[in-house]
Amino acid sequence: MPQPVDYQHLVPTEVWMACWAFCTLRQLRRISVVCRLFRSLSLEFLFHHQSLNVEVLTLSLTPDNWIDHFHHLHRMAVRLDSLAASPFPASIRSWRVTFPYSPSSPQWWRSYIKHAKMFDSMQDRVTNSFFTTLGLCRNISSLHIKTYRIDAAAWQTLLCLPNLYALHLDAVQIVTGNEGIADSLLKTGLAALRKLRSLSPEARQMDTGNETSAISGFRHNRGLAEPRQFRSLYLPDARHLLDAFSASEFPHLIHLSILAIRSAEDMEPFVRFVEQLPRLESLTVIRPPPTSPLRYIHIPLHSLPLLHTLAGPSYLIRSLVSGRPIRSVRVVEYGLELRDQLCLCVDISRSTVPVHALALPRATPTFEFLHRVLALFPDVQELHLAIKNPVDHMYCTYPGKGPEYAVDERIPVFCDAEAFDRLPTEEHSDDETEDAAAEDVWDEFRVHPSTHLHWGYTEHTEVILAWIFGGLLDLPSNIETFRLETGADEEPPLKKQHQALVSLSKRYTHLREVQVGRYDRIWRREGSGDVWKAEGMTGIRIVHGRNDDRESRSATN
Repeated sequence: MPQPVDYQHLVPTEVWMACWAFCTLRQLRRISVVCRLFRSLSLEFLFHHQSLNVEVLTLSLTPDNWIDHFHHLHRMAVRLDSLAASPFPASIRSWRVTFPYSPSSPQWWRSYIKHAKMFDSMQDRVTNSFFTTLGLCRNISSLHIKTYRIDAAAWQTLLCLPNLYALHLDAVQIVTGNEGIADSLLKTGLAALRKLRSLSPEARQMDTGNETSAISGFRHNRGLAEPRQFRSLYLPDARHLLDAFSASEFPHLIHLSILAIRSAEDMEPFVRFVEQLPRLESLTVIRPPPTSPLRYIHIPLHSLPLLHTLAGPSYLIRSLVSGRPIRSVRVVEYGLELRDQLCLCVDISRSTVPVHALALPRATPTFEFLHRVLALFPDVQELHLAIKNPVDHMYCTYPGKGPEYAVDERIPVFCDAEAFDRLPTEEHSDDETEDAAAEDVWDEFRVHPSTHLHWGYTEHTEVILAWIFGGLLDLPSNIETFRLETGADEEPPLKKQHQALVSLSKRYTHLREVQVGRYDRIWRREGSGDVWKAEGMTGIRIVHGRNDDRESRSATN
C-alpha cells in the first residue's frame, strides 16, 4: 500500500501562508482544528499582539446582567493564569490593557445587589493575574495601560521588562515606592527603564508619599530618556511645561499638544516658550482659558519657520499664522461671534501657503459669512463647520422614575476547571457576521422653492445645504471632506442625510467624507465606488441616473 504523500512539506511555507491569507475567519478556525502545519506556523503570531479590556464590562454593568459579566471576568482571569503557565508569554510583543478608572464597580447599582463585592474581588484577581503574566513577557516592546492605580509592585514589574521600548501609562495614581524616582518623574515624566525609547505617562496624580503631583508626556530617548531627543510631547496643562522645562531642552520637538491652559496669565509665557522651538511643525491647545483679554501676541517672523498645523483659540492662531506655511487650522473657542470668526479667517488667509484644512467653532453661519469664507479659501480640501440653530429649543423636564431592572439575585457559582464549559454561543461559534447589504438610494436633496430659502426647513444645516444645491454657494471642486456638525437634537432626518450624500457626491466627485449631523455620524466613501458607510448605520449605495430618468419623463409628459 503506497504511503500518503506529505504534501504539506512539498509546498513552500510562503505559498501556504499566501493561500491562507484569502480564507475567512470561519475557514481559518476550521483549518486550525485539522492542520498541524497551520497551527505550528500561526500560533506564535497569534500571541504577538494582545488586548484586555475590563473597563467595558464595568461600564455596561446593570443589576440584571452582573452575573454574566462576572463570569466573563472569571474567564479573563483563567485565560491569564493559563497564559502565565504556558511558554507563550515570550511571544508577546505588544499589549493594550484598559482597566476602569474607578477602583470598584459603578456605585449606582450596588444597593440592588447583595453580592456586589464578588465582582470587585474578581476584578482584583484579573488585575493581579495580568501583572503576574506581564512579568513573564520578556520580549514585550510596547505596552499601553489605562488603570486606576499603579502600585509599587506593578511599578517594579514594569522596571523589569528588559525589551520595553514604548510605554504609555494612563493612571489616576502611580506609587513607585521610591521618592527619587517619583521626583524624576515630576521633572521629566520618565521611568528609569534602561532601554526605554518612548514613554507616555498620563498620570493625573503621582503619590510620592509626601505630596501629589501631576505629570504627563511623550518621550523618545537613547538609554535614559532625555528631553533633547523628544519629537512629540503631550501635556495635560501648560503650567507643567512652563514649570518643568526650558525651551532649550527641545531642539528637535516637532509636535506639541496641550490639553488645557487654565489661566489667561499663562498664555503669553506659553507662546514665548513655543516661539523658541525651532523645529515645531504642529501645535495644539485643546482647552484654552475660559476668558482672556488677549487678542494678539507679537511673535518674530523668523521663529517657527516649519509650523504648518495649528489648533487653539483665536488669539493664538492670529499671532502665529501670518507669514508662516500654515495649511491646517482648527479654531477651538466657544462663543466666538461671526464677525470675529470672519476677521480671523482673513488673518488665516495670510498664510504663505494655501490652507487645505479649516475647522470653525459652533455658530449659525449666514449666507454672506459662508460666501466670504469660501472666497478666502478656494483651495480648501477639508471644511468643518459646527452648526447651531438660530433659535434654541427649550424643553421642560420633570423628574420621573428611573429605569427599572430585573435584579439577578443569584450567587454566581464558578470553578476554574469549568470556566469554559458553558461559553456563550457567540464566543465559540464559527458563524461570521456578514456585512449588511448596502441600501440603494437615488433621491437628491430637494431645494424648497422659497426665495429666502428658510421656509420649509427645520434645521439650519438644511438651509446651508439648500444654498449649496440651489447654486448660491459653491464648494471648492477638489473638496474631500465636508462636515456640518450638529447637536444630537438638531440632526436632520436620516432620509435627508442620504439625499444630501447623493447630491454632494454627484457635484463633488473628490468627496471622501461627509457629515450632516451629530459628531459621531460621519459618512465615509468605501474605496472609489458609490458605497458610503457610517459607524453603526446601514451602508448606502448611491445609484446614479434614476432622478435624471424621472425628470426627463416628467418633462416629456
